[in-house]
Amino acid sequence: LSQARRRFAACVAAAGLLVGGPAAAVDNEIGSWLIASTNGALGDDSRWRFAADTQARFTDPGSGTAQYLVRPSLGLTLTDSLTGWLGFARFESRSASGQRAHENRYWQQLSWRARPLGSGTIRYRLRLEQRLVSISDDDGLWLRLLAHYEQPLGDGKTLFIGAETFYDLRDTDWSGDAGPRQHRVFFGAGWQLTPQWRFEAGYLNQYQVRDTRANDSNHLLTLRLNHRF
Repeated sequence: LSQARRRFAACVAAAGLLVGGPAAAVDNEIGSWLIASTNGALGDDSRWRFAADTQARFTDPGSGTAQYLVRPSLGLTLTDSLTGWLGFARFESRSASGQRAHENRYWQQLSWRARPLGSGTIRYRLRLEQRLVSISDDDGLWLRLLAHYEQPLGDGKTLFIGAETFYDLRDTDWSGDAGPRQHRVFFGAGWQLTPQWRFEAGYLNQYQVRDTRANDSNHLLTLRLNHRF
């Protein structure tokens, strides 16, 4: 167990180097993301899976900045370690000035569970998103790459750490030039409350690259309650 903790601590230290982001002007803000999710197989022997989550995201407390989303998806187990997904997400956003906007996001995803690393597990995710926003006729096309490591501690407790990079594949008037657009680094702990219910708490750094102003670095408390059926 002590070796597993040392391995996890090393991963956290490496992630800390990434949190600083590129050397550029940065606006730092704090906030929180509250997440409720559910997932499971559609039948005892079914290869089909369903997953959904809803989120409330708040940054710069007291400013009125908020974002809400709901995201259902349907998956198909392709192999023991590979699953394909199709999904949709609806976003509603409010800026500090009170401006409201919404987005419809369609996405396709491959999830791969790699071979165990010691007693831990590494997962990778590749997602392509088509983004239709209310503030522009330009449709966005984003590619997301995620790596996630989870280390069990026993008694239903786990530690996790991960990173995700977002690539904008298309120039738009609302997002800017194509290229790396966002980087996330996160770590935290999870508790299996019952066979069906799991709670997670952690830290997420969301680094957003801006073309016309200082980049954003959001330091976020994340709380998730997941139900597995």
